[in-house]
Amino acid sequence: MNIKHNKHKKELREDPVMDWIINAKDNIVKYRTAVTGFAIGILILFGAALTFKQINAKNQKNALNLFGEAMIAYQDRNYDKAIDKFSATVNSYSSTPQAVFGAYMLGSIYSEQNKYQEAIDWFKKAVTSKKTAEFVSGQALEGISACYENLGQTDEAIKYLQEALGDKRIKHRHVAIKWKIALLSSKKDAERTKQLCKEIMADTNAGEYYQKAENLLAAFQFKTAG
Repeated sequence: MNIKHNKHKKELREDPVMDWIINAKDNIVKYRTAVTGFAIGILILFGAALTFKQINAKNQKNALNLFGEAMIAYQDRNYDKAIDKFSATVNSYSSTPQAVFGAYMLGSIYSEQNKYQEAIDWFKKAVTSKKTAEFVSGQALEGISACYENLGQTDEAIKYLQEALGDKRIKHRHVAIKWKIALLSSKKDAERTKQLCKEIMADTNAGEYYQKAENLLAAFQFKTAG
């Protein structure tokens, strides 16, 4: 019986495919404990990932609800409540998109109240490379710039507008941003302003800014000629 079994096994060994199967079977039996431990480890990791996903989904839902409450308060002009709700969204659910949106809204509220330094602090929290932030981060850079402009800090205002120009998520705003930089630079850096006006005029998407840039460039040329 054993001779017949060994002969059969030998014949199987001559087939490379079957030889691999037999080796695999022998190894599984030999290292059964290790394989079982590995399988358990995989299950633990899978379970942890699933739990994290569930927790993350719950956080997302809570953040969305809290942000919604904040927006309702803002629309009702109940700014104190809106500030509390937006702040809670940012502080409690920092990993969610709503935290970015909440920080942006807080920057906007404080800017409306002429509390520019507070606005800058919140706008900066809305500046992130996260894809989920969409165009909000770029808009926040413009918000920071506007605050510095109101504080009379033109160089800082231009600095953040330049940073906004590098954000592809707000490419639709680039012409408007270039126009703003041109205006802010007009008193200190005429050459830079002229160059920006030319860039705007060469942009097929310039729209209303084409005429504005053309007029500003003509004014500089008239001043130079005079």
